[in-house]
Amino acid sequence: MLTRSKKSIVLGLLCSTLMMSSCKTTDQAAQKQSLLHSAPQYGFEYKKFATTPLPIYGWARIDSPEQSVHVYIEGDGFAYISKSRASSDPTPTKSVAMNLAKADTHDNVVYLARPCHFGTDNDFKTVCHKKYWTTHRYGQNVLQSFHAALNSIGSHKFDLIGHSGGANIAGLIAVSRNDIQSIRTVAGNVDNDFFTRHHNVSDMPYSLNMADYAAKLSNIPQYHFIAQTDKFVPKDIYQNYRSKLSSLNCTNTEIITGTKHLSGWASQWPQLIKKSPACG
Repeated sequence: MLTRSKKSIVLGLLCSTLMMSSCKTTDQAAQKQSLLHSAPQYGFEYKKFATTPLPIYGWARIDSPEQSVHVYIEGDGFAYISKSRASSDPTPTKSVAMNLAKADTHDNVVYLARPCHFGTDNDFKTVCHKKYWTTHRYGQNVLQSFHAALNSIGSHKFDLIGHSGGANIAGLIAVSRNDIQSIRTVAGNVDNDFFTRHHNVSDMPYSLNMADYAAKLSNIPQYHFIAQTDKFVPKDIYQNYRSKLSSLNCTNTEIITGTKHLSGWASQWPQLIKKSPACG
């Protein structure tokens, strides 16, 4: 099991001015309706995955059982409404990962929201506590729920695609499984400790950091797409992660023109997804 020592550092801001602006202009209720009702338009089935201890919602399209599954993992969502105040509902107001899944024509595609994203009133009354999108967002209960989601999909090989904080989740999942073929990150936070230092905000003592497991991840094919303009997750975060890899043989990276942290990805994704991670 992944472990990490605790640090007694208070909660800080993890939603930048960029993200806050998006939060103010997009309707969470509309996003929830989109997840529920637009899935059939793209050949998906809306699902509440069989997970414990936290609920995970999303979409699934499995047309070829013999092929691998492209699994898209959502970013951190609407975690904060101010520098010191956590949101009561972390459902993203703009979902990059969902739009990437829509643009993927692979036979087997799954979109996984983060735990409690798109949650029901009962979820928030029972298991969805604010710590799961703040201090514990990359913690053991969150990871356990993602492992359960993948297990519920069936016996497949998985290609993981994580946007923003979803990249950290992808890396942490891959450390503990033998059915992960590759990792792709999109504007990915691949070194959460460096991220918090870069933004001069408090650490998350109950969360894990994929960069701490860089040696184990070095042999997994991975492709990191970096936004051309990204003040939230700048390329320095990837460079710090890269410096911790014991080997660079399986790691590819590219700065994608015309992209920002939250925009410019979906239109280019049909071509970007063809750039398969490989060990050379």
